[in-house]
Amino acid sequence: MRHVRAVVQGQQAVDSVRCEPDKMILADTDFLPVRATLNWTRMLFVPNEPVVPVDESVLRLQLNVTPGGTLTGQRIINARPLMLEIEGF
Repeated sequence: MRHVRAVVQGQQAVDSVRCEPDKMILADTDFLPVRATLNWTRMLFVPNEPVVPVDESVLRLQLNVTPGGTLTGQRIINARPLMLEIEGF
């Protein structure tokens, strides 16, 4: 999820971050990244306050990308875990 690449500036190669997670947004609550694995394949996002999702809430993931932009992906999530729906609880 986080990409660091060398960019040539003048005569030097400088490492810079090309893409990194900024935050997740559920309803109006921001989740900020607090921890990641060494190679950034898994991350832990934490909200500032407790959140109770409602059915069909929109979950957005916002990435900072260079040069100077953002990329946002979204999906609809249910309040109940999918496993409970499939198993018929």
